[in-house]
Amino acid sequence: MIQSIALTKLSNALHFEFMTEFDLSLVAAGITPDKLDVEAAYKPFKLALGVEDQAMKNVQTSMLTKSIVLADEVRDSLYIGLQYSVWGAQHHYDAATHAAADRINLVLEQYGNPTKLSYKAETGVLRSLIADCKTKLATDMTKIGASHWVAPLEQANLEVEKLIGNRTDEELLQSGVSMKDARAAIEPLYKALVTRIGALAVVKGGAQFDAFVNKLNARIDYFKTTVAQSGARTKPVEVQ
Repeated sequence: MIQSIALTKLSNALHFEFMTEFDLSLVAAGITPDKLDVEAAYKPFKLALGVEDQAMKNVQTSMLTKSIVLADEVRDSLYIGLQYSVWGAQHHYDAATHAAADRINLVLEQYGNPTKLSYKAETGVLRSLIADCKTKLATDMTKIGASHWVAPLEQANLEVEKLIGNRTDEELLQSGVSMKDARAAIEPLYKALVTRIGALAVVKGGAQFDAFVNKLNARIDYFKTTVAQSGARTKPVEVQ
């Protein structure tokens, strides 16, 4: 059985290294589209890996990378702070406060976790959420004492949006692909391919699959250990 790995904990360099090693391991093991029925899953993965390769190269060419990463960290921290304020109020002794927090949390759940989205997608989601906090959720936000989070979050969101706009001009000379977008694209493809291979391993089995799974699991253990030792962030360090 192929172990799971929290891809979002990997830095960009480790993420690309892991995906590249995974691809090379497939080829080395002979688990290729022409030999097994994995072409439908492998082809888009291979294309996405090429995109991530280009995105990694773009990292070194953008002057705005660091500013965007730092601004995104501030924005995410503020969102998480708001989220924890709501969660805390859900345990409030006052029934009205508790109920207000429940209503706000319901809206938060409808938006999902914006911090895992691409820069532009997160910006749009937070813009809508902030609008809700200032209008239909305003009374409840005041009730639980969380209104003070809205203005800083809105400002941080605008700052990221501005930096992304500035970056657009640079990307006209590049591929236009950010690492965050590249990662968001390849990760579900990796998971689909792993699921497919895992199913084939159960059905067909054999030394070929066993050797591949054992080798991949060993590398997954290595990457997990590397992350743990480096104290890597739980959110990917996304750069252009």
